[in-house]
Amino acid sequence: SLKTLEKMVDAAMAKDPEFEETKKLKAAVYFELESYHMRYVSQPDVAEYCTKRRRLLRDAKKDKSKKAAVDILDRSNASLHASIEKVNHLRQRLALRPPEHTFLDVLVAILRNIAMFTWITCAVPLCFAVALLRVLHPPLRKLGVKNGQLPLDLFQMYLAHTILAILGVTVRYKGLSRITKFTDGNGTIGMFSHSSNLDPFVVTAGPLAFKWVGKRQLFLVPVFGWIMSLYGHIAIDRKNLQSAKDAINNLVAGKIKRWNRSIAISPEGTRSRSGRLTDFKKGPFHLAHNAQMPVTPIYIEGAWALNPPGSKIIYPGNVLLEFLPTIEVGKSDGIED
Repeated sequence: SLKTLEKMVDAAMAKDPEFEETKKLKAAVYFELESYHMRYVSQPDVAEYCTKRRRLLRDAKKDKSKKAAVDILDRSNASLHASIEKVNHLRQRLALRPPEHTFLDVLVAILRNIAMFTWITCAVPLCFAVALLRVLHPPLRKLGVKNGQLPLDLFQMYLAHTILAILGVTVRYKGLSRITKFTDGNGTIGMFSHSSNLDPFVVTAGPLAFKWVGKRQLFLVPVFGWIMSLYGHIAIDRKNLQSAKDAINNLVAGKIKRWNRSIAISPEGTRSRSGRLTDFKKGPFHLAHNAQMPVTPIYIEGAWALNPPGSKIIYPGNVLLEFLPTIEVGKSDGIED
């Protein structure tokens, strides 16, 4: 095991002071192994890890003073690579694969997608017309109308419900009791797993009225991007760090603090191509820390299979959206917390 190997190397170094360099070698190898377990298990392959480790051992073999420890490390190669093969085999078994569809399934899906795009095209003028009602939001708030009951909030929910219905996508919501405190106007930051183009519609059709945080490129798309801006959603320039920080600060000062809005954002930053959860970006956690708002993790299951990467068609089917227990954010909590 890795711990046993570490002890053996430590014992070898203890017998000879010249093994200080080998200690650094051992630490480097151990770091690579830890990185492998923490990162590469969730990635498509471990070729980069194997290449680094082979290069590390090859360079060490050139120095005879390191030979004893290198021999110990070398003897672990066979078992280590066998373990890697087992992990790769397990990953292949656990990997999500798009379901196979019959010709009739594809034909029905194509017809539904055509109907959906036709309906959206016809609804574009209505979307722009409803956007004008945004000026009524401040006086309606003074009259006691809460977030989620405002005209644009209701219309967006209607749009999402209609699109999902045309596509034949049925959503089952779980954990609704965990968000009842946010449906009466209190805000939360919803961090959702993102693996499909369906995800925004599935979340928007739910009981919470979110303002979305998305990459700036989406807001540059004609018509779609204009509507996103008119409806008060937030663009983030991920290529410009200062611009992204300013957008987050404005978001905290504006929609969150002033209007107590709930915000939806993907901590992964973009869609997962594999359907598995990928590494998180720090931006959403900076937002939660600056806003001092509770975080509601949102788990979406089934959307990836209905619209896998590379597919131009959205298939009918069932999706599960689960609101997980809320995470309270305190002033003393760091970003890593």
